[in-house]
Amino acid sequence: MFPEFLRPLVAPAAVVLCAAAGFAQPDLISWKGELRSDSPGLFAGYTVKLYDLHHLRAGSANVGLDGRFEFGQITDGDYYLEVSDSAGREVYQNLVHVSNNGGTGEIQLPNETTARPPSGPVSVAQLLHPPSAKAIAHARAAQKLSEAGQYERAAAELETAVRISPDFADARTNLGAQYLRLGRYADALDQLQRATEVQPSLPALTDLACAQLLLGRPADAAATARRVLRLDADNPPAQYFLGMALAESGSTAEAIPHLEKAAETMPSVRMDLERLRAR
Repeated sequence: MFPEFLRPLVAPAAVVLCAAAGFAQPDLISWKGELRSDSPGLFAGYTVKLYDLHHLRAGSANVGLDGRFEFGQITDGDYYLEVSDSAGREVYQNLVHVSNNGGTGEIQLPNETTARPPSGPVSVAQLLHPPSAKAIAHARAAQKLSEAGQYERAAAELETAVRISPDFADARTNLGAQYLRLGRYADALDQLQRATEVQPSLPALTDLACAQLLLGRPADAAATARRVLRLDADNPPAQYFLGMALAESGSTAEAIPHLEKAAETMPSVRMDLERLRAR
């Protein structure tokens, strides 16, 4: 399967999360980390990237042969961390909190022989109709444009990719993520629904919950978030979206435990949690 080329986990347009995240920290810090793996000598050519909660790239660092990396100019806060191997394939993604004390972070990479693919199992539709080389080329072009901040052009490339290969679920997932960046929530919903019909991956489902919440459909958002949690009970963004959907529906008591769970690894959620507790 073509690897994910955007960071669609947790949609960038989640207004309530973005409002609470506090991205604009004035002090730049140095943050060091180290990759660990059961496979020795794995890290030649590896790269670590950080994305803020808007899914804008905040930095990139090359990994040394010993697994160590460093980001020299970054603000403290929550980030999505992605590890790519020497071929550019994503091998790890998770939420991290970069502390203003400049501390280090240890990243344990999954065992390649047992790790579940990030996007979940390949569907029958994708096996029967794999993306064409032209569609993949447009998707790769979209990746570069997105990393350069050219989101409309990236979306256009992805639109071409799914026209060429309609069952290209990863491209539809990432097109939905781009539409969320651009505030095109209804278009995002359509693409993410179609992506989940082909391949119900965790990124597609999580962003679908976000789109449903942004479009004022909390019941649908809650149902989709619960679906994510049945697949991954510890998924912090899904806990967050479920909590916010329940709160919007008036189920405050039920919402609080989910926001508490999300806040364990997403400190920015604490502001929403405190506001909800104060009701």
